[in-house]
Amino acid sequence: MSAPPKPIRRLLSARLAPAGVLSLVMGLGIACLILQSVVHLWSSHEHALEEAADSLSGLSATLASRLDATLRPIDACTRSTRQSLQGVGPVLPRLADRTDHSLSLQEWARTGLAQCVASFDELADMMVTDAKGEPLVRVRGEAVGQAVGEVLRKLGESPDDVLWFSGVLMTRDQPMLVAALPVRAADGEVIAQVAAVIRLDRVAGLFEAVRPADGSVIALRRSDDTRLLVRVPPQEGTLDRGVAYRLADELRAGSRKGLLPELRSPVDGVTRVTAYHRLETYPFYVAASRSRAEILDRWLWHAMADSGINILLIAMLSFGAHALGRRERNFRALFDAVSDFLFVLDDQGRVIHFNRSARHRLGMRASTLLQQPFASLLDDADAGVLERAAALAQDTGCPCALKSDHDEMLPVELRLMAGKWNGLPARFVLCRDVSELMQQQKLLEREVERYQLALERTRDGIFLMRLNGDLIEYNSAFRDMLGYSDEEMLRLNVTDWDARFPPEELRRIVGAGGADHLLIESRHRRRDGSEFDVEIGACGVAWSGEKFRFGTVRDISGRKRAEARLRLYSEAFHHAAEGIAITTPDGTVQEVNDALCEIMGYRRAELIGRNDRLFSAEDTSDARFAEIIRTLHRHGFWRDQIMVRHRDGRRYPQQLTLSVVRDEAGKVTHHVALFSDISSLKENERALQDLANTDSLTGLPNRALLATRLAAAMAEARQRGRALALAYLDLDGFKAVNDRHGHAMGDRLLVSMASRLAQVLRQGDTLARLGGDEFVILLPDQAKQADILHVLERVLAEASRPFLIDDILLQVSASIGVSLFPQDEVEDAEGLLAGADQAMYRAKRSGKNRLVFLDRGGQMRDPEGG
Repeated sequence: MSAPPKPIRRLLSARLAPAGVLSLVMGLGIACLILQSVVHLWSSHEHALEEAADSLSGLSATLASRLDATLRPIDACTRSTRQSLQGVGPVLPRLADRTDHSLSLQEWARTGLAQCVASFDELADMMVTDAKGEPLVRVRGEAVGQAVGEVLRKLGESPDDVLWFSGVLMTRDQPMLVAALPVRAADGEVIAQVAAVIRLDRVAGLFEAVRPADGSVIALRRSDDTRLLVRVPPQEGTLDRGVAYRLADELRAGSRKGLLPELRSPVDGVTRVTAYHRLETYPFYVAASRSRAEILDRWLWHAMADSGINILLIAMLSFGAHALGRRERNFRALFDAVSDFLFVLDDQGRVIHFNRSARHRLGMRASTLLQQPFASLLDDADAGVLERAAALAQDTGCPCALKSDHDEMLPVELRLMAGKWNGLPARFVLCRDVSELMQQQKLLEREVERYQLALERTRDGIFLMRLNGDLIEYNSAFRDMLGYSDEEMLRLNVTDWDARFPPEELRRIVGAGGADHLLIESRHRRRDGSEFDVEIGACGVAWSGEKFRFGTVRDISGRKRAEARLRLYSEAFHHAAEGIAITTPDGTVQEVNDALCEIMGYRRAELIGRNDRLFSAEDTSDARFAEIIRTLHRHGFWRDQIMVRHRDGRRYPQQLTLSVVRDEAGKVTHHVALFSDISSLKENERALQDLANTDSLTGLPNRALLATRLAAAMAEARQRGRALALAYLDLDGFKAVNDRHGHAMGDRLLVSMASRLAQVLRQGDTLARLGGDEFVILLPDQAKQADILHVLERVLAEASRPFLIDDILLQVSASIGVSLFPQDEVEDAEGLLAGADQAMYRAKRSGKNRLVFLDRGGQMRDPEGG
């Protein structure tokens, strides 16, 4: 008899066990029960929501009907009172009088109002007010009347003959609602108002009486602006407040009633099923709502109770199915949980089962592996591995390689065990993937090699010593630091090379043990006896149960020298007499010395972080400042004299020197500013300038300064086409004053004369003293000779006016010669001054105390024509 075809053999080898069939049947039954339970739960869920919606719709309709029935009689009573008052309309204003007739009228009105109040528990009061809201007749309390009067005054004249309702009015801590109607005269003018004060707590009691005990919320709101009038149960802070939500939109659209399955309250954030009814006649609507979560909680409770039997049955079936399949699942889970490759071979060496790790790692499908000889997965060199593994103990692996789906060879360690599979003899092959282990071993070898290379290449010394200080390991950098040979190094103790700490202190530091870290500075001694500064970082380590000290040593001799230089530079920086500032390239101040703080008048903390424009001249423009920075970066240096403003406002000159600091790449990293105070130098320059250009006695410009100003005035006159006059003045009778009263008195007379003449001249004119009693007046920018004549005549008058000095009356006069430019055809300042001098002598010869003009061509002429 021939063997069945291969597909049939695979099917037979994969036949389903009886327990598996029973598990399948039970699974289908459980699925049907679960589906039935889900359908039942969904239908009961919808039924619960519909039942709640119907209940809330009926409740809102009932409450709206009852509220309408309550308001209609009050409306009728108010209208009846208004009709009665319109009959006596002409005398209504007299209700406020205190006459007998008005008192009887008040009593008549009060009686009618009191009957209405007594007829309805919901009414707190009724009253009649004038057109402005002032109470005329009221039934009850003063406080209620005043409060209602306030509302009616705000109401003013109602535009319609319809009942008007106010918002919530709190009187005596009770919420009230005012309903009012206007009373009109025959001509339609409003002459009074009838107001009914409705107790909203009674309305709340009406709602509470019919409110079911299921957590429903009942709200009475205005339909025009959604302001809340009544809420059962009450909620603090919500009365007389409107809300913006979807229900308000439906009311504005004209809806009279409706149901909102999911309406989230903007007040408390609760989502509720809400039904509402709008009153036909009055501007209110009643909303009844229940929390959707509470409805579904009740539904869930009943649904769970109804589904208990199904759940119990499902649990029983599940337990049975679980018990039947537990053994098989446990085995399969254990089989697939093994990370190693697990193969089951029949007695012919063919694969009849394998675990998930083998399938995923080798990348082969079940159809590729099942019923295939296991030898097909092996390399030719490993053909006899199964026989070799069988000869070994079960805990000993045999190395080989398996083929993957991509013909790659995967190194494994193979073990072989004998047993049974489905009651038939079988062999179990366990293969452990060692490719990652081999890769890690290679990586470890490379890491060790890299660490050894790093230890040898590092410039820092590295050592390992025992807690007694004996050196056992080191790198070449540490050996070279100390200058010993390798043979000598292994005989060293820490006391042999450390030159700072005594031996006892060294043993205490090294022998402290533990994993504590230390970072200290010390000095090491070389083999030749020389010493150098080091920084030591060390920690305790444990190796094979013994404790050691592992550490690094860094030669910091260069750093110590640099620190010493920095301290020297810092001392020089802070104690320099000149002010010094260090800034970033963008001008932010990073450091200043004490001298600069004293120069600027600021504290150091006030200067740090500020911009160095603070140090620049106060009149330096942005363009000039940018040019300074460009010059500084181009040449590395800039120097100039600037005026700097002190913190107290004083301005003083400074010699500012700027230089740049660059890094190794040539990039500018900092600016250094050096300030030198040159105030005394500038004062000396000004003093010398004053001595060179001013008269020491009168303080007037001298001959040199006059020449400078005259040349400038002549150049400007040529450019602008204007004229100027130069007057040469000599005092008449001054020698007699000197001879009679002495030179000191003469000097005082000259000072007084200079002061008097300066007051006559304009701001742009120049009065100079050439020496003795000779003065020169420069009158630039002159258009007419008559203007020149007017100024000089005033000069003559002032010069001839007596002087009283120390009770001595002194009398002198002046002779003035005048030359004009360009009329007198003189080309230079010396010629113009010489011409004025000649004209002055002509005035002296002509009788003194007068002025003479130099005519064209050098001729003299008197201003009067003489």
